[in-house]
Amino acid sequence: MIGLVLASAFGLSCIFEPRATTEPSQISGSDILPAQEPEMVISNMMLMLQGLDSANYPDLFSGDFFFVPDPEDVDFMNNQYGPGIYMDWFKPVEVNVANQLFDRLNSALFTIENTEVVEKTPETYVVYHSYTLKILPRGGTWKIFSGEARFHMRLNPDDALWEMFEWHDFRPEEFPEDANGTWGLLKGETRATT
Repeated sequence: MIGLVLASAFGLSCIFEPRATTEPSQISGSDILPAQEPEMVISNMMLMLQGLDSANYPDLFSGDFFFVPDPEDVDFMNNQYGPGIYMDWFKPVEVNVANQLFDRLNSALFTIENTEVVEKTPETYVVYHSYTLKILPRGGTWKIFSGEARFHMRLNPDDALWEMFEWHDFRPEEFPEDANGTWGLLKGETRATT
């Protein structure tokens, strides 16, 4: 089933298909609040996606940030593009991929549910979510990506603000019928095609 969903998302047709466009919601930098609590990292991410705000996106992540995709997504992308799509996925790659993705979109909406706090100390915060990312590519139709993510945040002692230092992406036990894959797969596809 997963193979069929992914094959249809990335097989003969690209995820960016032509159709009428709409203007994105406008979120300004003033809507983004300093992450004085760890949950604000996620809420700021939601705002940045809604406003396609690539200027503030780097502020979400620590200098030593890294992204870990689902192993099945790694296998899928290796088969499509050859090995290495997810190699060395540190902050500069994350920011570059986000910039490339935001440039391709008219609109995006990120929602989370089933929140489970895995670890909470004065300096670290680890939270597990199921998520849905809906994107409207320029000249395309809405696409839905869903999965689960474990976000690792920590308090930066230099400015007393929270930032993400690890992002682990997981496939759900079963994809919704309308899903095109995980966010990690979308990120890999974006990196592979830019």
